[in-house]
Amino acid sequence: MRTTNYLAAIALAAWTAAAIALGTGLADAQAAKKFEPSELQHTRLELKLARAELAHDALTEAQANFYKALTDFNEESRAIVKANNWPDTVVVNPKTLEFSDRPLAPAGPGPTPAPEVKPDRP
Repeated sequence: MRTTNYLAAIALAAWTAAAIALGTGLADAQAAKKFEPSELQHTRLELKLARAELAHDALTEAQANFYKALTDFNEESRAIVKANNWPDTVVVNPKTLEFSDRPLAPAGPGPTPAPEVKPDRP
């Protein structure tokens, strides 16, 4: 789940960086010398850009589908808790589908305590 979000964030950042680079490149084009690719190169570049845009659209749709599925899962688990008259503190583990009244363990290690600072003595 976190990997999907991480990959989506990377893709979105790359897409944004490319869009910014294209935008700033167009503003500087008036002062800079123009270099023209051949018609075939231009067409191939347009095709690659169109594919990138389609991939971005697919990524956006996949993200929306993922969040919808996750919302459906959470709503169903809450409905099960309610139907069984379990306390509101009962949660489901999405990996095992087991319900418990204990909170799930954090995904990673907890916060690292700050190192003890010892005053310098002369």
